Parts: sequence; structure tokens; C-alpha cells
Amino acid sequence: MTTVCTDGKSIAADSQGLNSSGTASKVTKIWKFKDGTILGVSGNLQDGIMAKEWFEAGCPKEKPKLDDNFA
Repeated sequence: MTTVCTDGKSIAADSQGLNSSGTASKVTKIWKFKDGTILGVSGNLQDGIMAKEWFEAGCPKEKPKLDDNFA
């Protein structure tokens, strides 16, 4: 279970990721971009990385295809 929370001034998240076999590892779920935008993700990490890359590319018209459970 991922936890991402904010009070409007700060944002925090846990850093545990699980692979398909259930092995835990430390992952990044929050990124800050050069323009000050902050992205926090939950769900499939690969989807989170695709969302991050989409933001880094300036949010082009073509959006990445993400899993239905991605938030």
C-alpha cells in the first residue's frame, strides 16, 4: 500500500516498492521538476516512471497509457 499525503505546503510518501514476487525495495514516489512542479505517484512503479517522463517532456498531447489502478 502506498501512502502519499500533502497539507498543501508539504508532500510526503513512503518509499517501499514490491516487485511481482513480493520482494520489497526502496523506490522514489515523489519528484520535483525544474519549474517547481511536484509529482507524487502510487500504483505500478513503471506507470509512475512513464508519468514522470511525460511531465519532464512538457506534457505532450499524447499521454502515456497507464494502468487503470494508477493514481
